[in-house]
Amino acid sequence: MKKVLFVDYSPSLMDAYASFLNNEGWKCSFATNGKEALEKILEEKPDLLLTDVKLPLMNGYELSKRIRANPEIRDLHIIASSLEALPKGMESYIDESIPKGEPLELVNRIKDILGGK
Repeated sequence: MKKVLFVDYSPSLMDAYASFLNNEGWKCSFATNGKEALEKILEEKPDLLLTDVKLPLMNGYELSKRIRANPEIRDLHIIASSLEALPKGMESYIDESIPKGEPLELVNRIKDILGGK
């Protein structure tokens, strides 16, 4: 079973994404800040991370930077979700970005990345 970790401070948005992915047979987990996300990544070993850029405790940029610095998790596929342009330099730590609030685009992109169930 494919695993996706969502990191966002908006539970309703995460629920919307998860409902699409649960229908595809993927397991979804959630974190509301970067610190919690890093702990979950180390524990759960998701296949893909979708993170907002603006997060409490540790923003998406710092989270991505720490992931890439850790040999155990550095190959995690990271998608940044943002309403605005990504902070300068973040592009070197993420694989791609998707506009926030586009669940169908996100699900289709995750299907492309992770393949079938």
